[in-house]
Amino acid sequence: MSNKQVPKSCQGVKCMIVGCPNLAAHKVGEVNLWDENDNDEKENYYNFEACHELTTYVCEEHFKFVMKREERYNTIEDNRFNNI
Repeated sequence: MSNKQVPKSCQGVKCMIVGCPNLAAHKVGEVNLWDENDNDEKENYYNFEACHELTTYVCEEHFKFVMKREERYNTIEDNRFNNI
């Protein structure tokens, strides 16, 4: 038995990564980062709140994989926001 605490919401839930047979150890959810008090972001904030956040369940191994930090992450050019 592991000493690691597992959230109750993971009880009896399998990891949602295709082909992984392990039980979930983490619930990963999307968070609303828009500012409700910023006039430029208010609409995005309420649009996000109008739908349910995306969530998934992953085992310990896949959680570590997803949350791993790359040292050189800032070398990727991101042009997605150039036209805003």
